Amino acid sequence: MSNNIHLDQAISALSQAINSVSKRIENNDHESDQLLSQRRLFTIEAAELLAPDLSIKTLDILRIEVPQFVTEQVKSLLSSSHKFLGIFMGQAYRHNLSLLRAKLASELDRIQYGLIKELDAQIAEIAEQNRLLNIKLNDTTEIVKAMQNASMKEVTLSPDLMDHITQINSSSSRYKSTSSRQTSTPGSQATVVHNHYYTAQ
Repeated sequence: MSNNIHLDQAISALSQAINSVSKRIENNDHESDQLLSQRRLFTIEAAELLAPDLSIKTLDILRIEVPQFVTEQVKSLLSSSHKFLGIFMGQAYRHNLSLLRAKLASELDRIQYGLIKELDAQIAEIAEQNRLLNIKLNDTTEIVKAMQNASMKEVTLSPDLMDHITQINSSSSRYKSTSSRQTSTPGSQATVVHNHYYTAQ
């Protein structure tokens, strides 16, 4: 019976840790989505800034910022545009400008222009965090299932498993003893157990 009490305590602690990690993964996904949106916006705005119009001046800017993008086709497109009374006119002009910006945005994306490289690094870091967290989460979920099965069947636990359960319960108990003199915050105990379990390898 004593073993089952310890087992149930460990199941409860790990279940809270699972919820905490699941929330962390969800938050990471949200942050990654925001970074992707920021990346798309930056790419569009950068293309508009580098190619404000179809002109020789734009050609000069592109030669400096993205020289590999300046092909003969791009040169021809930019040098053949004309103004009428200082204003670019015509549907064909607007189409060509949109086409140029779309191709430029694709190139900026490919070379990770400006802020794109930094954003990609942050997105990749979050993806790696979530990959590792999901591995741990799946492993822990399987452990909890095994513990629940052992609790229902009241089987005798191995010494190694009992030691592990004792460690988990000890982490939870230490949190309770210190938090009894402090104001508790939601998820704090789950965080303490998570930190113990997920970093103790």
